[in-house]
Amino acid sequence: MAVEDKYVVSGNVLGENFNGGGSLRKSIISFEVDSADSDGSLYRLMSLTGNTIITNVLIGNDAITSGTDYDLGFYDKDGGAVVVANVLLDAGNLSGAHVSGSELSGMSNVDVANRGKQIYELLSKTQLTKAESYDLCLLANTVGSATGTVTVIVDYIVV
Repeated sequence: MAVEDKYVVSGNVLGENFNGGGSLRKSIISFEVDSADSDGSLYRLMSLTGNTIITNVLIGNDAITSGTDYDLGFYDKDGGAVVVANVLLDAGNLSGAHVSGSELSGMSNVDVANRGKQIYELLSKTQLTKAESYDLCLLANTVGSATGTVTVIVDYIVV
């Protein structure tokens, strides 16, 4: 085997997806899941442009008894229909508490090769077919039977 000494990114040192840079942002969204909420409840967290690159999502929560299946994905904005409900997270389990340092990864459904892609690319859209923006949403397939606080921390690059 050979010892390698090479640049891993050719051309633009920042990488192809950055197109000369962008603005790094962080959003922290906290809300309550209520014991009276029904399965299928949708929590719209924020709107992001289709060109945004999500770099990390952490989900912290109180233990939500029987809250065993949450998806994180994108919906058309302003109360619109699902685009891909589980593109970032599929079947996240919030039945146990996720405290600081042990948060649930909100990007566990994104392959390593797709990290750094813009939202529209993760949604299998093109520059021509993408929407201007999408709502990032947490879908409670199995919402659970207890009230608890959920905090979602989203790190992203606006390009």
